Amino acid sequence: MIPVEGENESLDYEKTEVQYSGNEETYDFVQEDISLAKKLTRDEVHCSITKNPSSYDLSEMDWEEYLTHFAYEASNLTDYKDELTKKQSEVDQKICDVLHYIGLCETDDNEATDLVELLRVCGENRREIKDELFENSNMHKAKANTNTTNEVNENRRNLTVCML
Repeated sequence: MIPVEGENESLDYEKTEVQYSGNEETYDFVQEDISLAKKLTRDEVHCSITKNPSSYDLSEMDWEEYLTHFAYEASNLTDYKDELTKKQSEVDQKICDVLHYIGLCETDDNEATDLVELLRVCGENRREIKDELFENSNMHKAKANTNTTNEVNENRRNLTVCML
Protein backbone atom coordinates (compact mmCIF):
# COMPACT_ATOMS: atom_id res chain seq x y z
CA MET A 1 0.00 0.00 0.00
CA ILE A 2 1.47 3.33 -1.06
CA PRO A 3 0.40 6.21 1.15
CA VAL A 4 -0.96 9.33 -0.45
CA GLU A 5 1.11 12.43 0.18
CA GLY A 6 0.09 13.98 3.49
CA GLU A 7 -1.14 10.69 4.98
CA ASN A 8 2.24 9.68 6.38
CA GLU A 9 1.32 11.09 9.78
CA SER A 10 -1.54 8.60 10.20
CA LEU A 11 0.53 5.49 9.42
CA ASP A 12 2.36 3.50 12.06
CA TYR A 13 5.82 2.40 11.11
CA GLU A 14 7.10 -0.85 12.53
CA LYS A 15 10.54 -2.34 12.93
CA THR A 16 10.70 -6.08 12.54
CA GLU A 17 13.62 -8.14 13.76
CA VAL A 18 14.50 -11.19 11.70
CA GLN A 19 17.11 -13.71 12.79
CA TYR A 20 19.28 -15.49 10.21
CA SER A 21 21.71 -18.18 11.46
CA GLY A 22 22.72 -16.29 14.55
CA ASN A 23 22.93 -12.87 12.91
CA GLU A 24 20.23 -10.43 13.88
CA GLU A 25 19.17 -7.95 11.23
CA THR A 26 16.63 -5.18 11.54
CA TYR A 27 14.39 -4.21 8.65
CA ASP A 28 12.24 -1.11 8.46
CA PHE A 29 8.85 -1.62 6.86
CA VAL A 30 7.91 1.97 6.21
CA GLN A 31 4.62 1.42 4.47
CA GLU A 32 3.07 -1.13 6.85
CA ASP A 33 -0.22 0.15 8.21
CA ILE A 34 -1.15 -1.63 11.45
CA SER A 35 -4.68 -1.30 12.71
CA LEU A 36 -5.50 -0.43 16.30
CA ALA A 37 -7.15 -3.82 16.80
CA LYS A 38 -3.97 -5.64 15.78
CA LYS A 39 -1.93 -3.48 18.15
CA LEU A 40 -4.29 -4.17 21.03
CA THR A 41 -4.26 -7.87 20.26
CA ARG A 42 -0.48 -7.94 20.12
CA ASP A 43 -0.23 -5.97 23.37
CA GLU A 44 -2.70 -8.32 25.02
CA VAL A 45 -0.77 -11.40 23.92
CA HIS A 46 2.56 -10.06 25.16
CA CYS A 47 1.12 -8.68 28.40
CA SER A 48 1.87 -10.91 31.38
CA ILE A 49 -1.00 -11.67 33.69
CA THR A 50 -0.37 -11.30 37.38
CA LYS A 51 -2.65 -13.26 39.63
CA ASN A 52 -3.39 -12.29 43.17
CA PRO A 53 -2.90 -15.46 45.24
CA SER A 54 -4.91 -14.01 48.12
CA SER A 55 -8.00 -14.03 45.90
CA TYR A 56 -7.93 -17.82 46.03
CA ASP A 57 -7.86 -17.96 49.83
CA LEU A 58 -11.37 -19.21 50.56
CA SER A 59 -10.93 -19.01 54.32
CA GLU A 60 -10.95 -15.20 54.13
CA MET A 61 -14.18 -15.04 52.11
CA ASP A 62 -17.37 -13.77 53.78
CA TRP A 63 -19.47 -16.84 53.07
CA GLU A 64 -22.63 -15.62 54.77
CA GLU A 65 -22.77 -12.50 52.61
CA TYR A 66 -21.90 -14.50 49.50
CA LEU A 67 -24.62 -17.09 50.15
CA THR A 68 -27.20 -14.40 50.93
CA HIS A 69 -26.44 -12.69 47.62
CA PHE A 70 -26.54 -16.03 45.82
CA ALA A 71 -29.94 -16.88 47.34
CA TYR A 72 -31.27 -13.51 46.20
CA GLU A 73 -30.00 -14.10 42.66
CA ALA A 74 -31.42 -17.62 42.59
CA SER A 75 -34.89 -16.68 43.85
CA ASN A 76 -36.45 -16.41 40.35
CA LEU A 77 -34.91 -19.58 38.92
CA THR A 78 -38.18 -21.52 38.87
CA ASP A 79 -39.91 -18.94 36.67
CA TYR A 80 -36.90 -18.82 34.37
CA LYS A 81 -36.83 -22.62 34.11
CA ASP A 82 -40.54 -22.67 33.21
CA GLU A 83 -39.94 -20.03 30.52
CA LEU A 84 -37.03 -22.01 29.07
CA THR A 85 -39.06 -25.23 29.09
CA LYS A 86 -41.86 -23.48 27.21
CA LYS A 87 -39.38 -22.15 24.62
CA GLN A 88 -37.87 -25.61 24.22
CA SER A 89 -41.27 -27.19 23.60
CA GLU A 90 -42.04 -24.49 21.00
CA VAL A 91 -38.77 -25.19 19.18
CA ASP A 92 -39.38 -28.95 19.38
CA GLN A 93 -42.86 -28.43 17.92
CA LYS A 94 -41.43 -26.33 15.08
CA ILE A 95 -38.84 -29.03 14.30
CA CYS A 96 -41.59 -31.70 14.25
CA ASP A 97 -43.74 -29.54 11.97
CA VAL A 98 -40.88 -29.08 9.50
CA LEU A 99 -40.07 -32.80 9.52
CA HIS A 100 -43.75 -33.68 8.94
CA TYR A 101 -43.93 -31.15 6.10
CA ILE A 102 -40.84 -32.68 4.48
CA GLY A 103 -42.31 -36.18 4.85
CA LEU A 104 -45.76 -35.34 3.54
CA CYS A 105 -45.10 -32.78 0.81
CA GLU A 106 -42.97 -32.82 -2.28
CA THR A 107 -40.45 -30.01 -2.20
CA ASP A 108 -38.23 -28.51 -4.87
CA ASP A 109 -34.53 -27.83 -4.36
CA ASN A 110 -34.93 -24.20 -3.25
CA GLU A 111 -37.62 -25.06 -0.73
CA ALA A 112 -35.60 -28.02 0.55
CA THR A 113 -32.58 -25.77 1.06
CA ASP A 114 -34.70 -23.32 3.05
CA LEU A 115 -36.16 -26.14 5.15
CA VAL A 116 -32.71 -27.55 5.91
CA GLU A 117 -31.55 -24.08 6.98
CA LEU A 118 -34.65 -23.74 9.18
CA LEU A 119 -33.91 -27.11 10.78
CA ARG A 120 -30.31 -26.09 11.39
CA VAL A 121 -31.32 -22.83 13.07
CA CYS A 122 -33.97 -24.57 15.16
CA GLY A 123 -31.42 -27.18 16.23
CA GLU A 124 -28.97 -24.49 17.30
CA ASN A 125 -31.68 -22.69 19.26
CA ARG A 126 -32.72 -25.94 20.91
CA ARG A 127 -29.11 -26.66 21.91
CA GLU A 128 -28.75 -23.19 23.46
CA ILE A 129 -31.97 -23.65 25.42
CA LYS A 130 -30.92 -27.10 26.64
CA ASP A 131 -27.53 -25.74 27.72
CA GLU A 132 -29.24 -22.94 29.63
CA LEU A 133 -31.60 -25.46 31.26
CA PHE A 134 -28.60 -27.52 32.34
CA GLU A 135 -26.97 -24.47 33.92
CA ASN A 136 -30.30 -23.64 35.53
CA SER A 137 -30.52 -27.12 37.05
CA ASN A 138 -27.05 -26.64 38.52
CA MET A 139 -28.21 -23.35 40.03
CA HIS A 140 -31.24 -25.14 41.52
CA LYS A 141 -28.96 -27.70 43.15
CA ALA A 142 -26.70 -24.97 44.47
CA LYS A 143 -29.72 -23.07 45.79
CA ALA A 144 -30.92 -26.20 47.60
CA ASN A 145 -27.47 -26.55 49.14
CA THR A 146 -27.55 -22.88 50.13
CA ASN A 147 -30.92 -23.32 51.82
CA THR A 148 -29.58 -26.35 53.67
CA THR A 149 -26.51 -24.38 54.75
CA ASN A 150 -28.69 -21.52 55.99
CA GLU A 151 -30.85 -23.98 57.95
CA VAL A 152 -27.77 -25.58 59.51
CA ASN A 153 -26.42 -22.16 60.50
CA GLU A 154 -29.77 -21.18 61.98
CA ASN A 155 -29.97 -24.44 63.95
CA ARG A 156 -26.40 -23.90 65.17
CA ARG A 157 -27.31 -20.39 66.38
CA ASN A 158 -30.42 -21.73 68.12
CA LEU A 159 -28.35 -24.41 69.87
CA THR A 160 -25.81 -21.82 70.94
CA VAL A 161 -28.57 -19.63 72.39
CA CYS A 162 -30.16 -22.61 74.18
CA MET A 163 -26.83 -23.64 75.70
CA LEU A 164 -26.25 -20.17 77.11
